[in-house]
Amino acid sequence: LSWRFTAGPESLSGLTLATGIAVVRALTDAGLEGAGLKWPNDVLWQGRKLAGILLEMTGELSGACHVVAGIGLNVRMPRHLAAGIDQPWVDVETALNRPASRNQLAGRLLQHLVIAMREFESAGFPAFQREWAMLDLAYGRQVALQLPSETVTGIGRGIDASGALILEDNGLLKQYPYGEVSLRMIS
Repeated sequence: LSWRFTAGPESLSGLTLATGIAVVRALTDAGLEGAGLKWPNDVLWQGRKLAGILLEMTGELSGACHVVAGIGLNVRMPRHLAAGIDQPWVDVETALNRPASRNQLAGRLLQHLVIAMREFESAGFPAFQREWAMLDLAYGRQVALQLPSETVTGIGRGIDASGALILEDNGLLKQYPYGEVSLRMIS
């Protein structure tokens, strides 16, 4: 989905998270229950990756910007292609235990993405924060956060109003605006 925001990129903090919520809404609308979100850009079902999100942004710091939201959704994954995947995964048809129409899923995704983009445009990420908290798979769990030069570990304690991950380590809370979370380090 391509979307033009009149505000600059600094106002789009948390947009990836809001996009993830839109994907879960679309999947729920299609009958799939139990999908959750792994900060910052993955949709999981029963601990297995179902979808990934990537946003690309262009524009000026102080002016309008253009965002392209790309979503990779496993709908019907042939088993012979799974050999090269290095993490647990699932497809929609397996999760639903029935065939799924790619066209209907694409329509639902677009519908929910448009709603979420409009909602984000008018209210920003705080409008999504409560829903994220209900879908947050890292909350209360020991996680590893891969940063460019190090890996930090801690207990997931949600996200702040900007969408930054909050980790607790030895009773101290620290926000991380970027990184990649691994839930595989469950203790």
